[in-house]
Amino acid sequence: MNQTSLSQTRLALRLMWGAFLFSIGAYAVAFVLVTGRGNGVLDSSLATTLRPVFWLLGLAGVWGSVQARRTFTRRLTADSSTATGGEESGAETAAALDTLRVACVITWAMCEMVAILGFVLGLLSYRTADFFPFALVAAALLYAHRLESWPLDQIARREGLS
Repeated sequence: MNQTSLSQTRLALRLMWGAFLFSIGAYAVAFVLVTGRGNGVLDSSLATTLRPVFWLLGLAGVWGSVQARRTFTRRLTADSSTATGGEESGAETAAALDTLRVACVITWAMCEMVAILGFVLGLLSYRTADFFPFALVAAALLYAHRLESWPLDQIARREGLS
């Protein structure tokens, strides 16, 4: 493990996080463009029927993103507290960075799921009130789960890289 691989990990994770956040803005633009062209083609009763299901799935996505981060953070900090010096520590640090990458992607994808649910519900209903709450919650979750909230610095300090 060296400073270059740590820097590459930070850059890759920041780019992924930015892409997840950017896509929510893209959904908003697409939603406004699509729904601004007419009164909707689909039967609104479908959206009315699906609305509670989508809200429950959205809440599940919020809960899942928080639980995923909590679980992975516990695992990463537990691995960090049991680490020893030497070559084993370098291998453990590389494994911790791999776990961190996976954890971030899983957590951010669950945040993204909330925005996608709102996008689909908004398209079904042609109502901004069905889309924008999901998008705002997803953006807030992504901000709450940004890279700086993960124990990357703790892993780097353990390896003497920060």
